[in-house]
Amino acid sequence: MNIDEAQITEDLIKERLIKAHPKLKIILKQGSKGSRIITKDFSTGMGSAGSYNEQILKDYKIKNTVGAGDCLAGSFAVAYFEKISNSLLYWII
Repeated sequence: MNIDEAQITEDLIKERLIKAHPKLKIILKQGSKGSRIITKDFSTGMGSAGSYNEQILKDYKIKNTVGAGDCLAGSFAVAYFEKISNSLLYWII
């Protein structure tokens, strides 16, 4: 069953993905709307910088956001796996 991108909601993610994979952590990148992290027990979101401080959009001209979401996902992955690596290192030593 194909789902249109506009139909993807937090409830749908929890119902289909998290129910099947309870330990799954999902980062939902929403472009200019910001992003969300969704787990079985927790969900939170953060808007774009302009949604928190409109002055940013007045002071700076955003020329290109290509790759911004990829940077977010990569940064999260590195931080997450560094935390896991440090935890494993603690148990090894």
